Amino acid sequence: MKKMKVKQTNFFILFILIFSTFGIAQEKEMEKSALIISDNSESLVEDYSFRERPTILVLPFLNANTVAKESELGKTISVMMATALRNKTNFMVVAQSELDREIVEQILNLSGLNREIAQKLAKKFLVEVILIGDVSLINQTLHIDARLIETESAKVSASIYGSCHNLKAIRSSVEKLAIELEQTYLRQWMGSLSLTSQPCGAEVYLDDIFIGLTDEKTPLIIHNLLEGIYRLKLILGGYNDWDDEVVVLAKMERSIRIPLSAKPGSINIYSEPADVQVFIDNTFMGNTPMSLKKVAEGEHEIRLIKENYKEWNRKVVVRSFQPTDVKATLEISPGKVSINSIPSKANIYFKGKFVATTPYILSNIPPGEIVIRVEKPGYEEWTKSTVVQPNGHEILNANLKEKSGSLSIFSHPIGASIYLTKKGKESQRIGKSPLLNYSTIIGQYTVEIEKDDYFSIRRQNIFVEHNQLTELNFELQEKPGTILVETTPINARIFLDEKYRGRSPIHIRDIPRGEYRIKISLPYAEKTKTITVETNRQTQVKESFKKPNRYLIPMTMIGTIGLVFHFLAK
Repeated sequence: MKKMKVKQTNFFILFILIFSTFGIAQEKEMEKSALIISDNSESLVEDYSFRERPTILVLPFLNANTVAKESELGKTISVMMATALRNKTNFMVVAQSELDREIVEQILNLSGLNREIAQKLAKKFLVEVILIGDVSLINQTLHIDARLIETESAKVSASIYGSCHNLKAIRSSVEKLAIELEQTYLRQWMGSLSLTSQPCGAEVYLDDIFIGLTDEKTPLIIHNLLEGIYRLKLILGGYNDWDDEVVVLAKMERSIRIPLSAKPGSINIYSEPADVQVFIDNTFMGNTPMSLKKVAEGEHEIRLIKENYKEWNRKVVVRSFQPTDVKATLEISPGKVSINSIPSKANIYFKGKFVATTPYILSNIPPGEIVIRVEKPGYEEWTKSTVVQPNGHEILNANLKEKSGSLSIFSHPIGASIYLTKKGKESQRIGKSPLLNYSTIIGQYTVEIEKDDYFSIRRQNIFVEHNQLTELNFELQEKPGTILVETTPINARIFLDEKYRGRSPIHIRDIPRGEYRIKISLPYAEKTKTITVETNRQTQVKESFKKPNRYLIPMTMIGTIGLVFHFLAK
């Protein structure tokens, strides 16, 4: 393209841009909702008022071999190529009939196109590029070589090649080459459009030619558009047609998202109770009762919201120029109840049925009085009634009490200390006998009773049942006393209640409480006395004997012998 032409074009573009900036009014009153139909549409034309279409001159193709020359294939192919370029591409094609025969013969004789001829042709026909080529027919296969020459420099700007094995399909092969030539040369002036619409599914027309349908996920892309202005039109049932001009820029893909305005209908909304907030397609519209005009045709979501009532939600279809009546009855909103317990993991019963274990939140409870029961093995049942308010949240805390029974423990004699041990736990002193109605949690116990000077008694596997009294009676046995007898000299014979017990010194054990008669006997002397033995006590008896002189030596020997026998006996 010539520099002068580029400058003129840029000036014209700038003029259009300034004119459009001051000539388009932008201020329009906005409606209350996006649902209300508006005819507003912003033109997509920016600063272009032309479409670039290069002018091409197709010269007769040269016959490269004798077979092609005899059939005059070069002229035939060039005519086909001119027709294909005119019908299938964006080139402006100069008719070959306008060529001078003299120029054609000169080109053919020169077997090519020089710069002088190219500039001469450009000046005469105002063309930017000239197409020349060679044709040969070898073994029934047609070979076509074409070259696109820029008129100003006579340089080759594009070269294409094609072959055709079936001579009946020559025209289709030539058309493919024409399109390839356009793609190769005109790419520098081409851009593309990427189209989406809201909603999708609209028919797309470009310069009144159907292109396709807009899609929700993938944009509709129109490739290989020459730089310039196009007329774009979108049609979708139930929506106003969108019709405007768009600009295609060279070497750029322009993305356009087109919002379609729906054809209007109307909606009348009534509710029980009244004064309910209305949302249409998530847009607040006001309170019931209400009537909306100019609502877009199609499906709309209606939500009605009021405090202490369940949200009402429906989808309705609005038809063009037809009223749609919506009548709604709202239900009172449910409440919820949070249930906790100590200890946790207790079973929750609602309306006689198991629900879950604590902690838990009961949802969607109709307003009114309800009864909640909480149970856990080993604990007393917990029951509570509460009133659930609309959209309210009640909290119930169940402090579970362990199931218990009672113990009454008696002993003879009284005053014994009582110890209670639950299986798996430490022993605990709970009092002295008699112990009446002692409360404790149910389960298996060991009871132990102790009293000074008496033997302890231990009973296992005592089971305390819920709300039951368990009685235990203990008969304590006294611990015996002991008697320690020491004599001087030793080895005296000891009798307790006339029963021989041994020789002194001696420790007599396991003697029940009471009075006893003890006799201490030596060969030369004897003593008898009464002693008292106490429970779990030691009674000491000490006696000294004086030996007569006449028995001193013999008794000494006898005593020594006796002592030896005494230790041997032990």
